[in-house]
Amino acid sequence: MINPGVGESKADVGVFGSGGGGLGVNASADAFIGYIKGDISNVSGTTINQNCTVGPLSITSIVDNNTGDFLGGTLGLGPSATFIGGSVSGSFTETYTFRDFLNEIRNFFDNPYGDPCK
Repeated sequence: MINPGVGESKADVGVFGSGGGGLGVNASADAFIGYIKGDISNVSGTTINQNCTVGPLSITSIVDNNTGDFLGGTLGLGPSATFIGGSVSGSFTETYTFRDFLNEIRNFFDNPYGDPCK
């Protein structure tokens, strides 16, 4: 994932992983582009996702599970087992970015031996 640093968000690159379960009729696989409000880490945690497919087109909205705030969405293109499909799912997402890596390096040099009380 790439965040170009538009608006108040900071430029960043990274990877994400997501898993969960849902209800609906939707069997597809696609390549997608997406938008997340703010920094990449805003999508970390539990979200509710609504997905709709029509032919090879897939549209997903992502909503924060705790606040109900709209976090972003995706637009994808790929094969689908059904011409029309839809689902609602709960997902847990983790992100790891270049900024996370830099923070780990900084923290290591601030305290290279860890907490001496542990």
